[in-house]
Amino acid sequence: NGTHVCSGCHKELSKAKFSSKQWANDKNQRRCKNCTANNIQSVPLPETQNNENEVINAWITAPAKVASQPIVRRAPNDYIDEEYAREKLASFPDEVSCWICLEEKDLSSTSRPLLRDCCCRGGSGWAHYKCLEQYATDKIDTIFENTKLGGHMNPGDFAEIWTSCPNCNQSYENDLGLATSAGFMNYIEEKDDVSPDLQMKGIKAWLRVESSMTFLTGLRNACHLDESYIEEGRQLSNKILKRLLPKIQKSTLPPQQRKLELEADLHGNELSFFAEKNGDYEAALAAGKRARELFEILASGAIPLIYEQDYEAKIAFVQDDNDRMKEEMGENKEKGEEEEEEEELQKVKLAKSRRLYELAMRDSGEFSVTAFCKGVNYAELLYKSSVVKSVRLATKLFEDSKRIFGTDHWVAIRAQGVYEMTSRCCVSVRHPDRGVVEFDVVGWDKDEDCYALIPPESADDEEHPSHDLYKELTGKAVYTPRRHCILSRVVPVIVFGLPPGPLYHYNNKIGETKTFGMSEDSTEPNFISCYMIQFEDEDLEDCEVPPGCVLVLPKLPPEMPDTKGDSVDKAPASS
Repeated sequence: NGTHVCSGCHKELSKAKFSSKQWANDKNQRRCKNCTANNIQSVPLPETQNNENEVINAWITAPAKVASQPIVRRAPNDYIDEEYAREKLASFPDEVSCWICLEEKDLSSTSRPLLRDCCCRGGSGWAHYKCLEQYATDKIDTIFENTKLGGHMNPGDFAEIWTSCPNCNQSYENDLGLATSAGFMNYIEEKDDVSPDLQMKGIKAWLRVESSMTFLTGLRNACHLDESYIEEGRQLSNKILKRLLPKIQKSTLPPQQRKLELEADLHGNELSFFAEKNGDYEAALAAGKRARELFEILASGAIPLIYEQDYEAKIAFVQDDNDRMKEEMGENKEKGEEEEEEEELQKVKLAKSRRLYELAMRDSGEFSVTAFCKGVNYAELLYKSSVVKSVRLATKLFEDSKRIFGTDHWVAIRAQGVYEMTSRCCVSVRHPDRGVVEFDVVGWDKDEDCYALIPPESADDEEHPSHDLYKELTGKAVYTPRRHCILSRVVPVIVFGLPPGPLYHYNNKIGETKTFGMSEDSTEPNFISCYMIQFEDEDLEDCEVPPGCVLVLPKLPPEMPDTKGDSVDKAPASS
C-alpha cells in the first residue's frame, strides 16, 4: 500500500519518509529519515502487536460509560474531599500548622484544610494544598532558570518534586497524591502554553508524557476509585498513546531506553489496570502482553542501555497480573492434577509471590501501593502453607495500610479482607440436636477454661443448617468448655502444660494445627486424642500434642515469646 513501519519510531510512513536504502531493508532494520538522522536504533516489533493494538484501541476509543469533563481543565483542588480532611484534622489532638506558610489549623468550613498523607508523624508534614503547589512550582521554575545557565535538568525527577513529601520522602497518598499529580500535569500544560522554557533541549513532549503518566498513577492509587476516575484514566491513556508518545519518538530526548519504558509502563501499569477495572479483561490482557514484550526487548540488550534497571522484575510483575486475570477468567485452571502436583504447584506460586513482594518493596518502597498489593497476595497464598506466618504478615499489612492510606482506601479494604480471612479461628462443638456446629473463637476465660464463641460469617446464609441457631446467638458470645471444642485445621495455637519429658521443650511454642487423631472412646465430649502441630519455629519438628495442652490464639502476640525463666506448666494469661 506504499507504506512501511519504521523499526525505530514504529510509525507507518510513506516511501518519501525513507531513504531508498532503508526502504529496501528488512522490516526489522528499516528506519525512517528522522530516526537515522537522530541515531535512533531499530527495535523489532513483536509479531502479535497489531492484534494487541486493535484490542486496546477498541477499549480506549469506546463510548464513555459516564460523563467526564476534559481532564486537563479540572482543578487539582477538586480531587480533595475537604470535609473528610477537616474530620481527619479534628481527630488529631495536637496543635499543628502548615510547614510552609506556618498558618495554624483552622476547622471552620471557610478555611483551607491542612492535609497530610505521607509518613510524617507528630506535628510535622501538615500543609495546605495551595502551599504545596506553590512550593513545587517555585522549585521547578528555579530548575528551568538554572538550565538556561547551563545547569542539568532531568524531567524524570520533576514528578517527585510535586508528589513526594520533602520531609519524609514518602509519596503522597489518597486525595493529596491525586491532587498533587493533577497539579503537576496542569503545571506542565500551562507552562507549555505560555512559556518557551519547555522548548529547551527538546524536552517539551517528554515532560508532557511524564506528567500525564504521573497523573494516571495518581488515579490508579486513588482512594475512591469510582467510574468517573476509571473514565478519566481511559481518556488520558488514549491521549498519551495516540498523541503524546508519537511526539517523543521524533525527538532525540528522552533516550530510546526511556521511550520504551514509558510505553511499557503505560501498557503494563495503567492501560491494563483501568481496562480490568472497567470489566474489559481482553483489553487488560492485551495491554499486559504488550508491556511484557517491550520489557523483554529492553532486557535482551537489543538497544543500548544508558542506565541500569531490573527489567526481569518488571516482566515478573506484568506476568503475575496477567496470570491472576486469567485465573479469574477460568483460563489458567489445571485439570486432573494429582495432589502431589498441586502441592508442588503451590510451592512454585508461593516462591514467585514472595519474590514479587520483595521486588516491590525494593523498587517502590515498603509502604507503596504496589508493595502492599503484592504483600497481600503473598499473605493470602502463604495461608495455605503457614497460617501463623500468614496472620503475622496480614496483620502488619492491615495495620500499616490503615495508618498510611486510611480505613476507606481500597488497599486497606483489600488488606482487611485477607486479615479477617487468615485470622479466623474455627472450632466445632457437639450439639445434642444438630450434631457438630461450627463457631469462631474470639477469646478465652482462663478461670473457667472456656472459649468465647460467636457464629461464623456463614451464619448469614439462610440455607445454612444451623442458621436459626446462629440467629438466636447474634450479638452474643457463648462460653463453652475448652475440652468440648474440636479445633479445625490451620488454627493458630500455643502449647502449654506438657510434663517433663521428651516433649517438655515444646511448651510456650506457637504453631498451628494440621491434623488430629481420633479417640477410641466416642462417649467423650471431645473425641480427639491428639493434634499434630506445625510450629512457627522451623527448627522444631512437627509434634503430636494432647488436646488439653493446646490453646487457641485468637490474636497472635507480636513476636515469638521468650520462654527462658518462664513457667511452662501453667496456661498463658486470659485473652
